[in-house]
Amino acid sequence: MTRFLVSGLLALGVLMSAMPAWAVQARSSAIAVTPDGARVWVVNRDSNSVSVLDTLTNSVLAEIPVGREPRTLAITPDGSKVYVACLRENRVDVLDGSSFVLLRSIAVGREPFGVVVAPNSTRVYVTSTASGTLSVIDPTTDTVTTTTTPGNRPRGLAVSSDSATLVLTHYLTPTPSVNGVVTLLNASTLDVTANVNLPVLPPQTQLDGVPNIMEAASFRPGSPQVWLPFVASITGNANLALLTTVHPEVAVVDTSLAPPREPPNTRMNLNLLIASPSVSQPTALDFTPNGNVVLVVNQASDDVTILTAQTRTEILTLGVGSAPDGIAVSPDGARAYVSNFLSRSVSVLRINPPANASVLAEVPVTGESLPANILNGKRLFFTARGRMSTDNNIACTSCHPDGGHDARVWAFANNVDEGARKTTDVRGIVDSGAVHWTANMNELQDLEWNVRKINFGPGLIDGTPADSLAAVPNAGRSQDLDDLAAFMDSLLVPVRANPNRAPGGGLTASAQRGKRLFMEPRRQCAGCHSGTAGSDSDRTSLIRHDVGTLAPGDVNGQQGFDTMSLRNMHDAAPYLHDGTATLQQIITTRNAGDRHGLTSDLTPAQQTDLVNFLLGFGNDRDEMTAGAGLGLPASIRVPVRVRDVAFTALDAGDTRSHDKIQGFSLSLGFPASGVLGVTVSPVGVASGLATSSVWDPPADLRLGNKDYMVRFAAPLQVVPERAGGDLVAIATFVLDPSATGTMPVTLDPSRAALIGGAGASFEKTESTADENLLLANGTITVGTPEVSNVPLTGTPLTVSRSVTPGNLGFAWESVAGATYALYRGDLGLLRAGGYNHTCFTSNLSSSSADIPDGGSGNSYFLVAARVSPYGEGPLGTDSAGNAIPNTSPCP
Repeated sequence: MTRFLVSGLLALGVLMSAMPAWAVQARSSAIAVTPDGARVWVVNRDSNSVSVLDTLTNSVLAEIPVGREPRTLAITPDGSKVYVACLRENRVDVLDGSSFVLLRSIAVGREPFGVVVAPNSTRVYVTSTASGTLSVIDPTTDTVTTTTTPGNRPRGLAVSSDSATLVLTHYLTPTPSVNGVVTLLNASTLDVTANVNLPVLPPQTQLDGVPNIMEAASFRPGSPQVWLPFVASITGNANLALLTTVHPEVAVVDTSLAPPREPPNTRMNLNLLIASPSVSQPTALDFTPNGNVVLVVNQASDDVTILTAQTRTEILTLGVGSAPDGIAVSPDGARAYVSNFLSRSVSVLRINPPANASVLAEVPVTGESLPANILNGKRLFFTARGRMSTDNNIACTSCHPDGGHDARVWAFANNVDEGARKTTDVRGIVDSGAVHWTANMNELQDLEWNVRKINFGPGLIDGTPADSLAAVPNAGRSQDLDDLAAFMDSLLVPVRANPNRAPGGGLTASAQRGKRLFMEPRRQCAGCHSGTAGSDSDRTSLIRHDVGTLAPGDVNGQQGFDTMSLRNMHDAAPYLHDGTATLQQIITTRNAGDRHGLTSDLTPAQQTDLVNFLLGFGNDRDEMTAGAGLGLPASIRVPVRVRDVAFTALDAGDTRSHDKIQGFSLSLGFPASGVLGVTVSPVGVASGLATSSVWDPPADLRLGNKDYMVRFAAPLQVVPERAGGDLVAIATFVLDPSATGTMPVTLDPSRAALIGGAGASFEKTESTADENLLLANGTITVGTPEVSNVPLTGTPLTVSRSVTPGNLGFAWESVAGATYALYRGDLGLLRAGGYNHTCFTSNLSSSSADIPDGGSGNSYFLVAARVSPYGEGPLGTDSAGNAIPNTSPCP
């Protein structure tokens, strides 16, 4: 056997050495193959990790945690380093290509998406979509050397084989533009050499539609051609039909022409080239090394179309996993690797010869980070298959990519009867009120009608759905539909994405002045644009306002429109329901009679300040912006995710074999002044779950501190070690109206914990001594975590004045087979963050006691259970969160 293996490896070495040299994959991609073909690297955006596969065995070598929501990666030509664009961290992580360790993180612009290494290894390029920037990193020092602003929403990247030309795609094509734009730059100087327009072609060619949702580009090997997959949005067609809403298209730009442009008759509608059924939403593509074959990933139809590059004819279309978002061809052209975003897998394709292409394997690359219902809803949102559309044509993401918006205004007439409507952002819909501009739906399950009338699918409900706004709900009639609604409600407004915020967070000086104008009662802005979402919209009351924006072509809207949320206004242009205004116009020429608030008396400088406030509205992660003396907002909602409270392995071997929790505890810190109150409420995956106990002290131990603990009546399935983290709670901070400036909110990791369910074997860092804090008769009592891995479900330690004069009564939850000890400490020291508890009494066999007080009452108490073979362990932490032993252990 040994002789056979050695011989086989020697033969492989001869074969590899005989191959022609292969240049690095010079394009941004969710998946890439190392130059030697030995490994495949892939991002796991929901798990916040990167996985590495061995191409010989199709096995996972490592899964490496990186920043939140990695989207693309790039490998250096020598394979020594891998650069990962982490969209939600505003950074690029650099990984060692051999040891798989994180070397460093590099701060770039807001929402980095595309990253690519030049074939000559001299530069790394990064696009940041939200800030509209292009950063250049020196790979020898891993520092940013240059940052430019190439324009609207830069996204995908590709570099020519001579490292001279850089190609950049612009993600969205905002109304009223009718041209998608691709920017060509001198890769050395970053000078723009051309902005190539991809026009809308005549409808009779079946190539009409505005080129949109462009996030990838790839040079065809041995050619100056750049190939670009995108969605063609047919927004100008008022009579939408299954085949006239979106088209899956690919454009070819010839960079050698003067000027560079798309040659005639090169545009491809994939559905005109392939056999039925249709494909939908081409997202990425790659070529075989000789450039003769191109493989196009269709995200919404879950397949890959293989074409001859010269004649652009179909060879084969293969089904892969759920929501594929990237592809990489091996150096020898024998294999292709497809990243399946929502299958958490990589499909391995045999592509030589292309006519006999097949799926060899589907390799799981990461665990699941979402509960089953949210995952199912997300897959439905991202797919055009099944009951979501007919013949795989249209998905929710066709207009709401990644849950956002497509920047387009659609004409809805024959089947929807609305008029011109700008696509809204789904993220934050959980508390942004009613559905649609005219508030014509009061539950997300009413979107069953959108599935039928806009996606042209059979729908998720068997039979006829109830009319929207009807007393009879559509909720509960289809598990798939309920899951889709749950997923949409789980989408939060992106944080740290707003380029109009001040450095380090908060409002700029101009925006603060605009905020004061906005809050002046006589202007009536804050009356409708209220609350944390900047909207008075509500799914129950369905408030509408007629502010004079009804257009002649509107079929509906005579009763007024839903109040638009002010969040993410920086990414919402053009504005109003029909996308016909700028923010400046809304407060000037489009506000006749001051029906949209009193703005006619504003000076030009005040108009600028007000617009800057609207563009900066929202909050940055881990901070809350106080009311600048005027009470806006009155409260701030801070999301709490599993990743924020999970600081322990699920079992001693860290095998991740358990995925259920029984509850969680946390401790939030914030400035001692400016906050009037804090509440914590389970939401997201924990929303609506029955609870067995909630510990929510009416008064906190220290100013600027909020503690909370909840235990659920049934286990909650999560994967807490995945850095993505399920949303489990919302912390609401009520602010002092006189407070100004920004207030940092921190979470104390020493007192943040998940509470194990019956199947979990938590290490003894599950929680610390102050998990259960109660105030009773001037005495603080502190309940400690169980030591027998038995989940607490009853009453934690309580203390009260006994009926016996001079005694204290204690009661706590019983732990089978345990004896108990009580400790006592000084409350003043505890308030200062320290512990000095000593033994009060021990060897108690009952879970209650009546004991002479003998103290001043200014004390705190702890109870510890001892069960063989478990010891009670440390009962406290110092101010830094380090566990400290008992100063006087009980005998």
